[in-house]
Amino acid sequence: MSGLSFEVGKNSLHDAPLPASRVEASELKRPTPAEIHKLAKDKGWYDKERSIGDFIAMIHSELSEALECYRIEQMTTVLVHGKPEGFGAEIADVVIRVEDLCEHLGINLDLEIARKHKYNRTRAYRHGGKSL
Repeated sequence: MSGLSFEVGKNSLHDAPLPASRVEASELKRPTPAEIHKLAKDKGWYDKERSIGDFIAMIHSELSEALECYRIEQMTTVLVHGKPEGFGAEIADVVIRVEDLCEHLGINLDLEIARKHKYNRTRAYRHGGKSL
């Protein structure tokens, strides 16, 4: 697995440069869905009742932010006042919100992905005849 690349961005005023140009993925621990969900609860995202539509809207907003990063060609993650910004960071936000929702609903996302991938392997090339 390649390392995660973090570069100090030109808008990252007051941020000290990272000690190295790359922070290897092995130095970071990917949180479990349970850890993601607990943090969301601890940070107040469950203080009031939210609908499934609310969750989906938040996931969609992260996808829109990723699209905007693509549009402005911010494909590399940069630190802006200590916060990772860029396409990869926004895709990470999508996954975090999806994993939080699945944990909240008791969905085993790893199992669902494995099931879906197994099924997709049986499908025809570009099934459905759609252009996109």
